Formats: sequence, structure tokens, C-alpha cells
Amino acid sequence: MENISHKRSDAELELTGPVLTRARLIEGSVQRSYNAFIAHAQACIPCRAGVDCDEAATLRQSWRLAKDRAAS
Repeated sequence: MENISHKRSDAELELTGPVLTRARLIEGSVQRSYNAFIAHAQACIPCRAGVDCDEAATLRQSWRLAKDRAAS
């Protein structure tokens, strides 16, 4: 069976050096923002009931800003 864990996507193969490093940092920022939002939403009682609290709104906005920066 072939080990595919070391294979890179076509998009990643096009990026090298500092460009690849920047792309990974940006993706990491988006992922951390998303993870923070989801972790909060799962732990917060009002959020679990479907009502975003102020902290959730701030975390969601942070995630959206990170996604927007990644897209530009």
C-alpha cells in the first residue's frame, strides 16, 4: 500500500520557499480562528442553544477576517 502522507497537492507543488511559507502561515491563521470559534461554540451554553454570545460574535468575525485576508 502506498504511503500518501508525504504527497503534496498540485497547488502546493507550485509554491516554493517564502511563498509556500506565507501560504501555510495564512492557512494556519484561518484554521486557528475557526478552531477557536468552534471550541467556544461547543463549550458555551447560549451558543449551544443556537444564540451567539458576544464572544462568539467576536470569534466569528476574527475567523471571517482571516478568511478574507487569505483570499486576497
